[in-house]
Formats: sequence, structure tokens, C-alpha cells
Amino acid sequence: MVADKPVVGVVGVGLIGGSLGMCLANRAGCRVIGWDACSASLDTALKIGAVTDRAADLSELCTQSDVIFVATPISVSMELLPVILKTAPRGSIVTDVCSTKQGIVDLCSTIGCNGSLPVFIGGHPMAGSERAGIGAADPYLFENALYILTPPKSDWKNDERLSQAISKLSGLLEYTGARLAFLSPQEHDLMAAIVSHLPHVIAVALVKTLESYSRDYPQISSMVAGGFRDATRVAMGSPLLWTDILTSNASNVAKAIESFSRELAELSALIASDDRDTVTDNLQHAADLKRSLPQNLKGLAAPLYELVVAINDEPGKISGVTSLIAAAGINIKDIEILKIREGEGGTLRLGFADQADCRAALSLLCSNGYRARER
Repeated sequence: MVADKPVVGVVGVGLIGGSLGMCLANRAGCRVIGWDACSASLDTALKIGAVTDRAADLSELCTQSDVIFVATPISVSMELLPVILKTAPRGSIVTDVCSTKQGIVDLCSTIGCNGSLPVFIGGHPMAGSERAGIGAADPYLFENALYILTPPKSDWKNDERLSQAISKLSGLLEYTGARLAFLSPQEHDLMAAIVSHLPHVIAVALVKTLESYSRDYPQISSMVAGGFRDATRVAMGSPLLWTDILTSNASNVAKAIESFSRELAELSALIASDDRDTVTDNLQHAADLKRSLPQNLKGLAAPLYELVVAINDEPGKISGVTSLIAAAGINIKDIEILKIREGEGGTLRLGFADQADCRAALSLLCSNGYRARER
């Protein structure tokens, strides 16, 4: 254990809290104190190394921790944060991992408005899994994910105490491998409604639409292919957790649904009009926009340099690509299967931190017979 590392407290050792704990204990060498209302979850967290110590109660965790991560559902966090802020020492840092930020930041700013309490910094790691609980904890969960911090003040760089706390928290989060970005709570909630909350609502609606047709066409489920599975994967997320998320960002989610409904209605009318050229133009425009999305991260986080590799649908093909690149000492920052169809092969998207690595990987793959190109 490194002596000068902060003592980290994790309140709620589920998927996110457990993954943070594992990462900070193993990579950063921090002492990680855990507390959870479920004693069995805390037992498991200790067993798998998600925490190094368990607190007898919330008060003990607060008084012993330098940095406290509140990793509970939004409604629970809203109840616990006032207690934590009033219990933890003034010199400590308190942050959360909730998917909506405005309500929580407003609450904590009101509680700590006189500067006598710990510094609170809103946070949201945009990473997760359909699986929930400590059993799904993964120390690599945050690798290359966007980790958004929402300081309580827009001019936080001019506030010495706040800027120092953000610097300390940012340094700690570097051990997660996440890409840090800063947004105001308002900006975060609006953007999250579009890129995270709306897709969940759409996935739920797609599954319910399938169900409505299955009454008259019982065999329709057997026709579900990769596209439908990919589009509805997030519908398997925790219903209780997602109820918290959607209702806490209700206004922005409603606006996102309205905007999506307009786009859907326009597409419906266009398809019905039998104007094939305009339909094709719309589909092409959407395809072009989708291809450009990774580059749109420039304003928030450093972009990845990408290439795509065509591979056959055979055992060991993906590992062949990654092993070849790893053997050359080139680090792949991100990897995605863009499409995969039985018997027709697949395509990999590989992301690299800099252009030199990307082009070195491209040259290596091409010289070894792979069909690859920069994206």
C-alpha cells in the first residue's frame, strides 16, 4: 500500500462502486473502505478485493476517508449525501456516480454553501453493464470510457479550494483508464437524455412492439437477429435503477422523446410517399453521421485514431489481429465489432491513442495479409 495515496471510501458496493474499488485498490494502491446496506454485498466486495476494509457504519467510513464515492441509486444518493457531507471532515472530497446531475449538484451546493463542509464534485462514469451487483464488478470497466465531472461552479478554476479538489480527484480517476471531461450539470443532463436515456426508452419500446405483434405471430421471436438484439440490449438494465434515472431527468427525457417522435413521423411519411431517392438520401445521411460520431468527441475528450479490419467469421481471427498488434508493442485503446454475420465475416474497429500507433498497426496488418484501412 502506497503511504501517500488517499484513503478512498465507497458507499454502495454494486457494479460501479465495486469496480471503482477494485481499480483503486489494485492499480492506485489505495486503502478502500466500503459500506453497503447489504452486508452480503460487502462480504463479497471484501472477498474479491473490491474493498480492503469494511466500515461498521456510514459514519465510520466518512471520518476515515479522504475521498468518498457515493455509488448508490439516485434516490438513495439524494438521501445519503446530506448525511455524508455533514459527517465527513472539511478537508475531504465527496463525489457521486449517478447518471443525472442537476438535482444532486443543486442539493449538495445548498448544503455546503458556507464552505464549512467537504468539497462536493458531481461525477458520472459513462460505463456499465446489463448485469448488476458486486458479482459483475470489473476493474477494467472504465477503460477508455468517458468519465464526466460536473463541478458545482462554472468558474471552478478560479476557486482555489475547488480547483485543488478537482485536481486531486482527477489524478485519482486517471488510474481507472477513463477519459475525463467537464460539463455543467445542465449540459450533462441534456446530453445524457439524448445519448443514454433516450436509447433505453427506445429499446423498451422496441421490445414492447415485438410483444404486441407476437400475439398474432407467435413465431416472430425466432426471426430476431443481430440488429434487433443490438438495438434492445440496454432494455435488460435494472428496472429500478432506470426508473430512478428517467424520472430524475424527466423534462430532458420528454424533450428527447418528442424530438425522436418528430424524426420518426417524418421518416414514416417519407417512406409512405414512395419517394425512393429522398429515402435513400436520408439513410445515407444517417450512415455518414454515424461514421463521424467518434470524431465528435473532440470537445469532451481526446479522440481516438481508428482503423477498420475485415476478417473472416472463423475461430481465432479476432485474437489473431490483436495478438499481432500486441506483439509489436502497440496498445489498442478501444475495440468494437462493427458487424458480424454467420458465414459472411466481420469487421473490427480498432482505436489508438495517437496517429503513429494507428498507422504502424495499419502497416503491420496489411503486410500480414489483412484488409485494413484508416477510418
